[in-house]
Amino acid sequence: MDKPVIIKGTRYQAGLKAGREFPRLLKTAVDFYMGLFKQITGEDPERVRARAKKFRKYLSQNAGLQFEELTGMSRASGVGIDDLVMLNSRSEMLSKERTDECTSAGLVPYRTRNGKIIMG
Repeated sequence: MDKPVIIKGTRYQAGLKAGREFPRLLKTAVDFYMGLFKQITGEDPERVRARAKKFRKYLSQNAGLQFEELTGMSRASGVGIDDLVMLNSRSEMLSKERTDECTSAGLVPYRTRNGKIIMG
């Protein structure tokens, strides 16, 4: 990521943009975490994807905007929707085996319009 990427629009459009901009990064992350699942749980990618389908159903019913973004990202990147759901649900999927996973993002003041830190 040499330059900042500005992502605007609906959540689906944001997913399309992110998928187009970062397909290799997404695929690398999927490969890494599939390997981690294999190492920690012994599960192969097909078993991990089967488990992710349960999370996909939950997301589609309870987190519609997030699911729209993942759907756009999947379509534009060529990364399967269940692989992206796994990336977003990995902490919950690994919670019985491992509890040191956390997902967060932040922007430092010089990267925000209002000059404040944003964490999420």
